[in-house]
Amino acid sequence: QDYSIHYLMDCHSAPLFSHLHIPNVRVNAWYLDCSPDCRSNPAIVCESDAFSSDPLGFTRSAYGVSHDGDCSEEDTIRDP
Repeated sequence: QDYSIHYLMDCHSAPLFSHLHIPNVRVNAWYLDCSPDCRSNPAIVCESDAFSSDPLGFTRSAYGVSHDGDCSEEDTIRDP
């Protein structure tokens, strides 16, 4: 199975792949950008800063959500 995990956390606080060793499962981990490139260029707003200043707006923009709504079952991974 393939899963995507999106960490909406402070910069460098996501465990990334060190905690994602699951047999027979591929995990695509994505985290908020706070790279030196966006930190060094004042014209660029880092994803981590955008999320911190407006979590709902960032989430709507990143996921293309234009309304208030709950996540679908496919959007959420639950423990069995």
